[in-house]
Amino acid sequence: MFPVRISGASMAETLAGEHFDVTCGDCGFPFRCGTALSSTRQVICPNCGHRGNRPAETSRGERVIVDRFAFVGRGPRRWDLAALRREQDGLAVKRVVGLPGERIAIRAGDVFIDGGISRKSLSEFRSMATLVHDDTFRPTRDHLLPARWRPQGAQSGWQSQERGFRWNAPSTSDRERTSEDWLTYHHWRCYQSPWPRTDEAPVSDNVAYNQAESRQLNNVGDLLLACRVRLSSSSSLQARIHDGREYVSFGVDVVRKKLTLMRGGSLLAEVRARIPAATWCQFEFGVFDKQAVLALDRRTLVAARYANTVNWGEAAGHATDAGNFIQQPIGLSAAGGALQLTELRVFRDIYYLDGLSAGSVAVDTPLEGWFVLGDNTAVSQDSRQFPGLASGRKVFLGRVLRAPWGTDR
Repeated sequence: MFPVRISGASMAETLAGEHFDVTCGDCGFPFRCGTALSSTRQVICPNCGHRGNRPAETSRGERVIVDRFAFVGRGPRRWDLAALRREQDGLAVKRVVGLPGERIAIRAGDVFIDGGISRKSLSEFRSMATLVHDDTFRPTRDHLLPARWRPQGAQSGWQSQERGFRWNAPSTSDRERTSEDWLTYHHWRCYQSPWPRTDEAPVSDNVAYNQAESRQLNNVGDLLLACRVRLSSSSSLQARIHDGREYVSFGVDVVRKKLTLMRGGSLLAEVRARIPAATWCQFEFGVFDKQAVLALDRRTLVAARYANTVNWGEAAGHATDAGNFIQQPIGLSAAGGALQLTELRVFRDIYYLDGLSAGSVAVDTPLEGWFVLGDNTAVSQDSRQFPGLASGRKVFLGRVLRAPWGTDR
């Protein structure tokens, strides 16, 4: 093994090159951004949209370890982080996406292999997901700002707490009570924009690391909600995530010991499972790569795939399209006994750009080598522009692992 320091922006936000470490002056959220800034040198917080942040000292690129023995006896596998030799500038770190003999296409942000969507496991999704919003870090400067998570109805059992939410059933005498009591997520424009940050907007493929970037953003429907939950013995919890076409619903029923996945009005999966009550546990509700995944304490309990048929003649939609998005893409609904939520975090998948123009980039003939991409797809130079970048096994130096000592040694 040998250490390497990341020097560029192509793998952000997974791995950072030279950058600024920033702590938001409003919500306190810590994040990194590249050294290329806008003319105002103001840095926008990706968590709350505060525009008054200014960078301090420059931090060196993140250090990683290259395991040169990882690919001995086998080639790089899909979604591996790999170090490659480049004739013009030494080494490069990229993510392996396509394998020899496969046909590759990038369509509406997703990778397609031999005509079918390439699906990641939950652990693979976690390794490359971008944090969109962390409710633990709430704005403090302006108390008139609307909450990002808020009850959908006037008569609701949801109450905000310092680090989360509590739900108690409303009074049964309340005639306006509905069968579903939703707490919904509202997304803001947390990037350079002439509009107020509190204007609701779709989740987009904005990358906070690219503060000086100017391009058309794309709507992202591949989302995951992670939260810590404390259920009572009579609780039930429902989550829903809009995938860009339909709501995918996740049902958690402690009494019936049942987990369900639905899309629209169709049942995707139903399983029996013992769900802990009166104790804190971690739930993850994910919709990505045309599949729904529900996990408890980082273990997948139920997952279901659904049809990946898409009419590519339809526009995928852009983040600036007025009205062309669901205003509450994520929601939680409770029933039965009281429950508590904390550490609500929203993640999104990487939205892969074709690197050329609107539409798709495809390898019409089987790959002679590997197809590699950078996680920061808007700025990365990879197999989209240089098809022969990873043409043989000798190009790969090894698998890239995070160094335990961090970025500044």
